[in-house]
Amino acid sequence: MVGEPKRVVAPSDNQRYRELASKLRGIARQSRLPSTRQKILDFALRLEAAAGEARPRISPRKPAK
Repeated sequence: MVGEPKRVVAPSDNQRYRELASKLRGIARQSRLPSTRQKILDFALRLEAAAGEARPRISPRKPAK
């Protein structure tokens, strides 16, 4: 309805995002390619952030000069 706040993520979706992030980290551990592994870990981190449970796992990137 008009004027009502929208729910971004339902509580059940939060758990699903955490499960997917965990599975992605397992897949990343199996990857032999460092760049591929990092991309998978970055995606897992974004899923955790979507679930509201982001935990820093890598150092933040420095801004480009």
